[in-house]
Amino acid sequence: MKFSIITPVYNGSQFIRETLDSVIYQKGDFDIEYIVIDGDSSDNTVEILKEYEQDINTRKINPKCNSLTFTWKSEKDNGMYDAINKGFAMATGDIYAYINADDLYEDNSFNVIKKSLETFPEIEWVKGVTSYLENAKYTKGSCYIYNQRWIYEGYYGTIAPFIQQDSVFWSKGLWNKIKPIDTNLRLAGDYYMWTSMAQHKPLYSLDAKVSIFRKRRGQLSQDMDSYRIEQESVRIVHGIETYAIKLFFILSRKIPSLLSNLLYRLFFIEKNQHYISFSNNTPIKTQAKSYKL
Repeated sequence: MKFSIITPVYNGSQFIRETLDSVIYQKGDFDIEYIVIDGDSSDNTVEILKEYEQDINTRKINPKCNSLTFTWKSEKDNGMYDAINKGFAMATGDIYAYINADDLYEDNSFNVIKKSLETFPEIEWVKGVTSYLENAKYTKGSCYIYNQRWIYEGYYGTIAPFIQQDSVFWSKGLWNKIKPIDTNLRLAGDYYMWTSMAQHKPLYSLDAKVSIFRKRRGQLSQDMDSYRIEQESVRIVHGIETYAIKLFFILSRKIPSLLSNLLYRLFFIEKNQHYISFSNNTPIKTQAKSYKL
């Protein structure tokens, strides 16, 4: 199995070394194709990329996987999603993902993704647990369960929790089924991807730590008003929100989780719950006993 990982970056020298290391040093029986697309940075991001390229080519950095290729380019672009489109146009792997230049993959992330997708080849996209890093404080995230119809209809990221991009992996085939991300988008390109992918396949939740989202001042994700405007511009299905779903999410914030889970099971759960856990280092499909909605 070959992973194609894209990192879009612009003036990311403060944290990008940590991001690069979290990809390059993944250990396991797989190949990694790592592509970094820089938007003509004015800090020393490019110098860092040149340094890593030389260290990999001269074997100063030794990968812990079967093979590692590291490619980067730096040129003016039309924003983050333009860079991501460019990266995936270059990709040759089986499994795709992108991680921003201040976020991280957990150790062993690619292994748990590989085991899950090889055990269940019918799965075309999967989301692990996103944890958080703020001012050097690490907080473990939760495993969320996702309803395929609700993803397609655009509830996640509006009235339901966000699908955190940094812990999502998908097949090359699924990427080829959707259109490239509109480069006019600045914030909600991931929302476009999820609503588009859910037209074709369900998202499986993987109860394993996969990524770390770094919370810091000034990041684009804090501009929620602009994000909401972009969401509405790309939302595939409009005007079908039911009072029952809205009421459920209002109540779920005010009642114990066990009760909200019961209500979900009774009224909304899909025929098959798309959930994977690990038992004795083996991925298994099962019903989640406790989960976030």
